[in-house]
Amino acid sequence: MDKQAIENKFGDFSSALKQKFAGLNLTDEEIKKALKNPDDLVSLVSAKTGISREEADKRVHQVMSTVGIDDATVKGFMEKWGDKVGDKLADIKNKLSH
Repeated sequence: MDKQAIENKFGDFSSALKQKFAGLNLTDEEIKKALKNPDDLVSLVSAKTGISREEADKRVHQVMSTVGIDDATVKGFMEKWGDKVGDKLADIKNKLSH
């Protein structure tokens, strides 16, 4: 899957997740941070809603399947996103040190 398709899917997923859990006021940043590992997102949803971890897992994965993504796709997107951020930070540090 190319970068643009993954980013589009993240937008779809983020929107669907926010809609499913509207009362949680989840931000894109919270979702991106939690998606470094899909289990982290399940934990976040469970903690914020008070539902069991198993129920949160079921609901989060239902949202993922409605937009056509799986754990591997999410992890791949987040690894690429994390690499981008890391590269930018390295560039900034390099510029500041010179």
